[in-house]
Amino acid sequence: MVHKPEYVSDTVYWSYGTICGDTMYFTVCECWVCGKNDVFGFDANSEHLREISFPHE
Repeated sequence: MVHKPEYVSDTVYWSYGTICGDTMYFTVCECWVCGKNDVFGFDANSEHLREISFPHE
């Protein structure tokens, strides 16, 4: 579960998920605030959601 309230906002957009192995990945874009991007992975086996650093350009 994501405990950061900033991810539950009108300015945050969650992408559709992409499955690779047993993990579903989502990108999260806070487009109105400096274009902040994050990636989350949801492990279907452990049912654990983890935040992954988004590669910087």
